[in-house]
Amino acid sequence: MKFKSACLGLAVLLAVILGILILLLVGMQYLRQRQQQIQIDYLPPSIQITSPQDGVSAPVGNYLSIVSAFTFEAQNPVKTVEWWLDGTRLESHPVQAEAGALRAYDTFNLLIPSEGTHMLLARAINARGVIGTSDPLTFQGSAGDEEFLAVKVKEGDTLESLAADHDTDAATLQDLNPGMGNAPAPGTTVKAPMKPEGEPAATLPNKPPAAGITLVTTSPILQVANPTFLPGFNLLAAVPPEAPTNLQGEVKDCRIKLAWEDNSDIETGYEIWVAAPGAPLKRMVTLEPNPGGTAWFEFQAQGPGYFLYWVEAVNSIGRQGSNVITINTDAGCPAGAPTHLQIDILDIASSSAERVYCYISFNNAPEVRLPLGDGNFIPVKNGHGDLTAWPHSFALSIPQNNTVALSGECWGWAGQTLNLLGAFASSMGSETWDGTPRQMQGGSVAVSLSITSQGPEKSKMNYVNDAGIAEPYNLRLYYDELPGDPKKSHWVLSWEFDPIPLKEKWEFDDIYWVDVNKNEGWHYISRNEPSQSRARFFAYGKKEELVNYVGCERQIQFIVSAYRLEPAPHVRTTGVLGYQTPQCPVHLEVKFDSLEIPWTGEGLSPGPCDELEIYYHIRVNDQTKSFWSDCSFGVGCFVLPLSCGTYTFKELAPDYFQNPDTIWATFYYEEMDLEIATYFYDDDYPLSDDLFAPYNLRHVWKNRADAKAELGCDGKSYTTPLYENDTANSILHYTISMLPNPCNPYPK
Repeated sequence: MKFKSACLGLAVLLAVILGILILLLVGMQYLRQRQQQIQIDYLPPSIQITSPQDGVSAPVGNYLSIVSAFTFEAQNPVKTVEWWLDGTRLESHPVQAEAGALRAYDTFNLLIPSEGTHMLLARAINARGVIGTSDPLTFQGSAGDEEFLAVKVKEGDTLESLAADHDTDAATLQDLNPGMGNAPAPGTTVKAPMKPEGEPAATLPNKPPAAGITLVTTSPILQVANPTFLPGFNLLAAVPPEAPTNLQGEVKDCRIKLAWEDNSDIETGYEIWVAAPGAPLKRMVTLEPNPGGTAWFEFQAQGPGYFLYWVEAVNSIGRQGSNVITINTDAGCPAGAPTHLQIDILDIASSSAERVYCYISFNNAPEVRLPLGDGNFIPVKNGHGDLTAWPHSFALSIPQNNTVALSGECWGWAGQTLNLLGAFASSMGSETWDGTPRQMQGGSVAVSLSITSQGPEKSKMNYVNDAGIAEPYNLRLYYDELPGDPKKSHWVLSWEFDPIPLKEKWEFDDIYWVDVNKNEGWHYISRNEPSQSRARFFAYGKKEELVNYVGCERQIQFIVSAYRLEPAPHVRTTGVLGYQTPQCPVHLEVKFDSLEIPWTGEGLSPGPCDELEIYYHIRVNDQTKSFWSDCSFGVGCFVLPLSCGTYTFKELAPDYFQNPDTIWATFYYEEMDLEIATYFYDDDYPLSDDLFAPYNLRHVWKNRADAKAELGCDGKSYTTPLYENDTANSILHYTISMLPNPCNPYPK
């Protein structure tokens, strides 16, 4: 009996433990699903400067026409676009996105302030205050024929006051600034003639300011984050951290110190981002969270030149960024010591094979196949392998013993026969890292290669790999559809990753994308992700990240790279996964121009121009606008007196309605079916109301080219035949236009 009681007690204990574990797992899963939904809500918008091209040059005093394109989630539209020039916020524009649009544009004319290199950033801020930052636009200010001042408009400035401040007249200012008007908006920049006595203090700086301040920091320096198994992943976080503020920087002895105010206690870390002329954004380092107060970090300058820096507070929900600052480093600051080796395979020579492939190991790491991908082979022509079509360069961390150990074997096809051509092994010390071609012989194959020391990191994500790091694999893209809620359905990028060894603590994942159409190089898309912590949460196995595409009608390619922090930053990437983004939507704008009424009739003796009391509705596809209302039990009658004449739809609508004469319809596919309707009523309370001008019109185009051919660049106006009924005769005038303009897709 005691034995049975003991077994029963043990069974009860195990059942209780199992029940607790199940409850914990269910709770964790619930919290994780809840947090994933919150992450979707806090996805930052994506923004890119689409025009002009990077590296453009223009004379000082001239204007550059700038265009940015941004995408956003339907529930969090972009509300503001900020423009930052050389670390200073130049302009801030409110955004009025069209109903249903997930993509919009912003434009402005940038006055070239001075000679030299300048960098412009665009920041999109959505309804939740989450910020997305573009890659920088680098441009050159060249000497102009005539010198002008770049003057920032202050609150209360008028055309006359600006002219008086700069010893000129209003007409001259308007000639220098076409379209400025009599009341330029505060915060905008305008051109003014140069004063004889020199520049006033209100102008933009001639050169980007160097960080010459002295920062006083008493708290301990933040440490570089160690991406361990659980790097501060907060399942209970409900919002992103508060943005850092008052970012400042100083340079001393080629070392840069950044300091900022920590306004959050829920961050899991900080990321320092840098932008350099002509280069995409780069996350420089990830730091541990700050206990509070002033946070700071110090690092070696990346070389001489002009850089933009900002700091982002990050947690598992999202990120928020600080202000942007400019730092100049002296020409004497070195570009940095070598950080890695680049190994180039120059030739695979064989006299007995028509097609070859090899397996190569660097410093006893797992072998790498050349060329990448099973089923791919290098053709042999005149005894030498033709490597031009295949990636054949690798990056390798600098070995501590200053020796690169190489080994491997090559196989070749002769006709339908596959043979082992030979195995090879070699050791190459630092004295050989000078780029000189060297050969490894094995059997009937000879592999030629060169090794050069590189630094700082110059790897191109599509072909340079660190062969000593584990390779992510099974990269794929799928659509996670939430039934009944398409606004919260998203594309997901999935891959698998097994660090070598599994206890390796310095390896984690990053995602890159490239817009093939623009041919501008690889970019992080981690800026569009809720958190990098989610990728680091798993030490190995399958990972998934939400992706927010940039633009439409573009060929996007993805790469996932394993990234190692020590002893120096290096990568190992997957193959390229290509995706064609969906077709850009087209908006058809229907503008109800006017209603022509030549005759009205009311009562027992109608006509010819009796006064009607009307209310009406206009409709385009599934969107309806209603104006005025009929009576409800004789109370609350809001009707419009109307008789013979021609009435614009703006005149018919009350003053407080916005765009009362315009409705947009959005089409995502080639075929467009547009239905236009109007319903006018004469209020005859308490009798039934009389309907007149009941137009039901339809325009169908099989494709966008047909619509463009009919509507043209500026739209087409239509007039209906005379419609007669017992209440009123009418003729409807309306215009249909395509947006964006098919002859000029970017607004001017």
